[in-house]
Amino acid sequence: MVKKLSTLLLLASLFSESGDINFSVSGLVTGGNSGNRGDDVYTFSIDVPSQTPLDLTGLLFSEYGEGSSDNKYLEIYNGTDAEVDLTNLAFPNVANDPTTQGDYEYWNTFPEGAAVAVGDVYVIAHPDADGIILDQADYTFQYLSNGNDGFCLVDGTEDSYAILDCIGDWNGNPGDGWDVAGISEATMNHTLVRHSSIVEGNSGDWDSSAGTNEENSEWIVLDQNIWDYLGSHPHDMDNDTPLISIVSPENG
Repeated sequence: MVKKLSTLLLLASLFSESGDINFSVSGLVTGGNSGNRGDDVYTFSIDVPSQTPLDLTGLLFSEYGEGSSDNKYLEIYNGTDAEVDLTNLAFPNVANDPTTQGDYEYWNTFPEGAAVAVGDVYVIAHPDADGIILDQADYTFQYLSNGNDGFCLVDGTEDSYAILDCIGDWNGNPGDGWDVAGISEATMNHTLVRHSSIVEGNSGDWDSSAGTNEENSEWIVLDQNIWDYLGSHPHDMDNDTPLISIVSPENG
């Protein structure tokens, strides 16, 4: 009987994605304990609800900070229609100049119980960041980007995963940082905020995401140590005064 029950559970797990399923088995147990062998009757039934895979299309990096000292963070926004268990995901990275271009160097996982509600954000911050940042942090992680370390949000395991979104890439040393929206080395000493019109990750296509100017970039580039938008997303910044200051020449 144990073998039959195991088979039922295996079949349930294989087919439950296609809809609710009920399995039931009944019969006579051979060699039973009653006075007449074969007279013990067993019945077993199990209902297995359908298990539709969660669409992670709306899960993306919504903000990034590479500030002075250890004021660094990543913000992840849940634009899906369900809470996301982040323990099935990871945020692997490379350290500026990967040994194998295109492959991650460090597999970074979320802590046990990590989740992000619908419409909410999850903030990963350096443990020695400013208190303003740490007040919004859900998890502290020491090895965040210095401007030229590419991070991706992925679904899967170390050996098999799908890239949902990236800030930077794993394709080699970009110098001190990547250009974004026409701003040179914008991933260093800046804050990046995702445009509210972006509703899905870049699937690893960082070049298209970064863009070449303000019009075709998915990101708004702000001055260093501006954290006004941290802790929520999206933001209507279309009419905001640009926060990138011109420092050379002196008269703009």
